[in-house]
Amino acid sequence: MNIEELNARVREKLDEIRRYQEQELPDIIGTEAVNHFRESFANEGFTDETTTKWKDVKQRTNPKRVDRAAAAIEYMKVGLAHSNNPTAV
Repeated sequence: MNIEELNARVREKLDEIRRYQEQELPDIIGTEAVNHFRESFANEGFTDETTTKWKDVKQRTNPKRVDRAAAAIEYMKVGLAHSNNPTAV
């Protein structure tokens, strides 16, 4: 292999790398970012090297808020059940 052939092969490889960077890599990075984001919600915390848990939400720590939320959900269920809506719960 002479210097011109080596030069041509290096340029081909550089073109392959550029195509990969521009076409495939953004999709891979986007998928990884979405998966990381979803895992944070599943783990209820941010993950770097370890998981840092989020503070408990007020609905779980404040009984009045839990009762209000449960009452609102029950009210909606009863209201939908008595409506003429065929998709009612």
